Amino acid sequence: MRKLIATATSALAVAIALLAGTGSAQAEPASVVNTASRAPGYEYYDWYWTIGNCTYAGQQLMRKDPSIITYKCSQSAYKTWYLYLLR
Repeated sequence: MRKLIATATSALAVAIALLAGTGSAQAEPASVVNTASRAPGYEYYDWYWTIGNCTYAGQQLMRKDPSIITYKCSQSAYKTWYLYLLR
């Protein structure tokens, strides 16, 4: 029963992502990224469902990669969060 619920939940999440136009982070066209939120020098890294996940990923990347000066999370029109890195 738990496996059935987990499978259904996963399928629902994928369907919602596809309907929202987010799909996979790698397949997302650059034109979808909210260009108004980008600052000069920042590079797009990935997208996340929540600000908490985005912030956590930014902090982890800063710990692992000394070339990253800072990061920022910006909400998209699809209510997902984009992570930008400044190197």
